[in-house]
Amino acid sequence: MTLPFTFFAVNSLLSIEYGGAENSSSYLIAILFSALPFYIILLKRLLLRRRISFASLILAVPLLLILDAVLVLIFSDLETDKFIYQFLLLVLPAFLFGMELARKEFTSSISRPLLTVALIVTASVAALVPKMLLIPTNELMTFFGGGHYQAFSYSVSLSFLITLIYYLFYIKDARRITNVMFIILFIIQIAGIVMSGGRGGIGVVVIGTIVVLLIKYSFFKFIKIFLITVATAICLSGVVVINLEEGYADRVFESAGRLISFISVDGFDFEQTSNRESVYSETAEIIGDSPLYGYGIFGYLKETKGGYPHNFVLEILLQGGVLFLAIWSALFFVFLIKFSRLVRFGNNHKFLLATFIYSFVQLMFSATYLLEPFFWFNLAYVFTASTKTCIEQ
Repeated sequence: MTLPFTFFAVNSLLSIEYGGAENSSSYLIAILFSALPFYIILLKRLLLRRRISFASLILAVPLLLILDAVLVLIFSDLETDKFIYQFLLLVLPAFLFGMELARKEFTSSISRPLLTVALIVTASVAALVPKMLLIPTNELMTFFGGGHYQAFSYSVSLSFLITLIYYLFYIKDARRITNVMFIILFIIQIAGIVMSGGRGGIGVVVIGTIVVLLIKYSFFKFIKIFLITVATAICLSGVVVINLEEGYADRVFESAGRLISFISVDGFDFEQTSNRESVYSETAEIIGDSPLYGYGIFGYLKETKGGYPHNFVLEILLQGGVLFLAIWSALFFVFLIKFSRLVRFGNNHKFLLATFIYSFVQLMFSATYLLEPFFWFNLAYVFTASTKTCIEQ
């Protein structure tokens, strides 16, 4: 799940720029080796299974999706082959990992591995920020070891959430040096997101911080911490900008302005959201032609000329209309109940907050749920864990 982050973060640290699959097979090889263990586990469980369990039923969901893609590829003029191999290499292993982790362990068992990923990404941020000061925002296309600036922004935002959750829920009796170290990590991470100009990343940080703090503290203490944090951030930012050279200060203002460019005196200006307004309006027109049944899981790609709407609800309406949305709404309602029960009791499942908030923001503004690994990991983990007695009392 985190390979797309760590691969490009390590590339950045080594000053390597990945030029794509046509120039190098290193990324594909890394993905293959990371996915292989989960397919071995899947094969083992299928061969040794003596009865059908609930876990077997939820595994049928992604398998049916792959079958649908194969049938569409064979009998339709839609090219779903790219989706099939991306799903098999990135998404299905994440789904299998969620099932396996829920069967045997708690997410607290991967707290340190996840923190290690966050530290690797943060180290790459520390190395890249000085370089980013010299690069205009509109030229940050492959600076992240060959990765796009939006991928960089999202990876840093997830690292921020992982670091925050680890600090608040998994460290007991933190010493002063520990507090200072984590504050430095937070500053580096926020600096990376600001300099990238990635609106999705700052959305993950803001929403995630509010949710995590509300779970950790009472409402009034949350307000106090939130106000102090905002005031401190503003003062610190002012001090940093004042002490920067004029050209560097302009670069910081450029990125910071891009983060909030969609906010105007009249509300939200969607013209400043990478053409999301036109995408949403065109999608709404297409949905209006078939509101009840939609166009099929992959059939809607004919209507959108291969594009996806960058919004989970709109994508569901395109695929199956109001009926499909009703099914997903019911599933999501059950998921939220089970998710809240897991997160509410003890710290065993607190890292689900990071994976859920990250994937939720992605699906509402950037990604397609069909190829979002954390979305499928969350589904698999929550529905599998909820069938076991694995909540701290």
